[in-house]
Amino acid sequence: MKWLFIDRLQYFWCLIFLVAWTSSRSFADDVKHIGLFVAHDKHHAYWSDVVALMDEACEKFGMELKPFYAEGNHFRMVEQFKAASKSDFDLLVATEFKKTGIKLIQIAEKARK
Repeated sequence: MKWLFIDRLQYFWCLIFLVAWTSSRSFADDVKHIGLFVAHDKHHAYWSDVVALMDEACEKFGMELKPFYAEGNHFRMVEQFKAASKSDFDLLVATEFKKTGIKLIQIAEKARK
């Protein structure tokens, strides 16, 4: 499992990076299931657009995007991330939310072993 950790302002660059990275044949072959962790709910004005754009990019490259919505609860986000790290996701994309970044990185590093 690979993971990508970004903050809110870098989502645009994440999308460009994801598109550029998927143009590599080996990455596109290796990554099919992506988990996206959103701190808010699916009706949030900004995040609903980010999820829609990432979903469209994933579809274009034959990937499946599964968004997880924490609905403003950082404890829920950590639990969702922990569960997903034990699942069959190839890539996890998360944002820093209420200082959960270090915990998410620790979970991701543990899952890599």
